[in-house]
Amino acid sequence: MTIKNQASTNRKDWLQVDDLHQIYFEDWGPLEESPILFVHGGPGAGFSKRDYQFFDFSQDRVIFVDQRGSGKSQPSGALENNTTWDLISDFEKLRIHLGIKKWSLFGGSWGTTLSLAYAIEHPDVIQAILLRGVFLCSQEELDWSRKSGARRIYPEAFEQFLKPLQGIEIQGSPISEYHQKIISADTETSESAILAWNQWDHRLSYFDTDKRNQIPQVIEQKHRTMARLESFYFSRLGFLKKDYFSLKNLSRLKDIPISIIQGEFDLICPPVSAWWLHQTLSNCRINIVPHAGHSAFEEKLLSALTHEVEVFLRKERESR
Repeated sequence: MTIKNQASTNRKDWLQVDDLHQIYFEDWGPLEESPILFVHGGPGAGFSKRDYQFFDFSQDRVIFVDQRGSGKSQPSGALENNTTWDLISDFEKLRIHLGIKKWSLFGGSWGTTLSLAYAIEHPDVIQAILLRGVFLCSQEELDWSRKSGARRIYPEAFEQFLKPLQGIEIQGSPISEYHQKIISADTETSESAILAWNQWDHRLSYFDTDKRNQIPQVIEQKHRTMARLESFYFSRLGFLKKDYFSLKNLSRLKDIPISIIQGEFDLICPPVSAWWLHQTLSNCRINIVPHAGHSAFEEKLLSALTHEVEVFLRKERESR
């Protein structure tokens, strides 16, 4: 991977946000610029060096942060004191810690849920928002990916996804039952569930056939963290009230420019949520990228996102 015009790292550090959690962050780019907060997906994905490639660090100041329990944040995979509201509080603590008055948000997948929620709670500190693969953490969206939608496209793979739950009576969505398997003290039970959870996620993430078929067969630590935190958050609908993304709450975003980059064939976050948000907010533009799926690293989405950082986030920063 090439990082274009890479500048020297400004800072790599941890911030203690409560008695238990330390969050890891990196601060790149010119200190005089109004920064972009990169809001990673999952929950539990953390950020990685691959995420650097969306930006030009000679022009963009970018704050990368591993959310509670994710990436290099400690303790890894911790569920205690780990809710959407804790993550929002962490962003505010980090903003104040770094002396930032306003910043823009770049969020993908679960990162769009968190970006929107953070902006609703703190609209006065947000300059602009770039979203990739809009996800509102609703029961309808989760049922699509884990129960009644994507299974119609990949029925054989969905049977494999349900294998760890054989013999369990599933009430509604299988996510809660999966979470209990994933956090099981029995290693064989837990590892089997973690692998199946991540294999299903992988299959749904790619439009490109070759990448879609490169199914992970070995469990890495990041897979454990993601399965643990995703199933925890999703079984609780992201700790959001059912009507959280109501017109009343979204109206708090009316003065914030928002841009959406959405894969046409995103099977984890289908375009309907992105389109609804675009139709609901007059300050929200959308680009539905043809022949693109969910992963930000497929060529078409990577190109669209990199371009949008340049023509949208950078332009909004300079105009304010």
